[in-house]
Amino acid sequence: MVQFRPFHGYIPNIGAQEKVTDRVSPPYDVISKEELTELQSHPLNVTNITLGGIDGKYDAAGKKLDSWIGQGKLVKDDKESFYLYRQTFIENFQKVHRTGIIGILRAEGYEPEGVIPHEETFSKVKEDRLNLLRGVETHCESIFCLYDELPSGLVEAMEKNARPVLEWTEKQGVTHSLSRISDVLVVQRMITELSAKRLLIADGHHRYETSVKYAQENPTEERKQFVMATLISTKDPGLIVRPTHRLLSGMEISEDDLINRLEEFFYLRLFDRLPEMIEALTASKETALGLWTKNERYVLLIPRETDPNDMMWSVDTFVCEKVLLDKVIMPRAGKDFKIAYDHDPISVGDKIQKGEADMAVILNKPNLDAIWQVALGGRVMPKKSTYFWPKIWSGFLYYRMK
Repeated sequence: MVQFRPFHGYIPNIGAQEKVTDRVSPPYDVISKEELTELQSHPLNVTNITLGGIDGKYDAAGKKLDSWIGQGKLVKDDKESFYLYRQTFIENFQKVHRTGIIGILRAEGYEPEGVIPHEETFSKVKEDRLNLLRGVETHCESIFCLYDELPSGLVEAMEKNARPVLEWTEKQGVTHSLSRISDVLVVQRMITELSAKRLLIADGHHRYETSVKYAQENPTEERKQFVMATLISTKDPGLIVRPTHRLLSGMEISEDDLINRLEEFFYLRLFDRLPEMIEALTASKETALGLWTKNERYVLLIPRETDPNDMMWSVDTFVCEKVLLDKVIMPRAGKDFKIAYDHDPISVGDKIQKGEADMAVILNKPNLDAIWQVALGGRVMPKKSTYFWPKIWSGFLYYRMK
């Protein structure tokens, strides 16, 4: 059981000379330096808050956010509401819609029948996000959770009562729209249905765990016991999960030596062309990894030894970490060795060709059922095991805790 509630959202008041895109942004952790410079050139853009820390402190960002509200740049809804967040995009040459429900979720930690995680987290990131909450006392971004589904009658009532608020289209062609649901009867039905759900965190583990700690720091302040969350059904046709490939650089081992070492732990299949290797990787009935080197070697890797009684051996990122990295790469990694992450195969190839990476580990698309199975089994996948797309954007709705 979870507690998921409506709230009085703060929404950008878009001026005559403004665009919605001047105010909003992708989530903080996927913004490049170049993108951040462009976004922060707009004085009311949310990144001036979420990435506006000075020496790790966000007190100045908090004062800036206060001034936006004082000047009427952000306006508080007069009714407690849930919000529908729809994203429309092209996938496999077809137009697809994905719809989320935004409310506030009590941050009580992980529970088998409540909120459950599926990935490990980075402690340094959580420290920064905690400083953000302390400084601004506001959730400017939403975490992303999955639930099973709602009764069709309730979904129809939600759609019927949703009132448009904002809409914008980003550079990648995804159209985002926000609607408000404030009808008392519909809101109460949503509270009842959604509070009976078990939720799987798809994106935002760091922010949820940070919110739990922030709630514990402020036990007497009810508003600070919640985090803004977007809930999306696992049955939603627009629920897209992509792999996150690994880029390895700074290697102190030749490719020939690497291949010899790999044969101790993996069965190898070598291919002349990348598409052939990816086709074999996709078709593999066993957990497999693809290796793409700067010298245009394409190798399919299937582990020689697995544990059929351990569900984690069905997770390719686990095999990558426990066998490829721990047993083959890390013992021979130099002081300049680095791992980077990229979900876009075209970008991966570009980085290899430019010499920014020695090789890439290509992974299969994660299986949603396997993600649930691992999470319900009380286990977590390695960091960066999934990439849910499109991302939940920031700055179009705020949850104020003051």
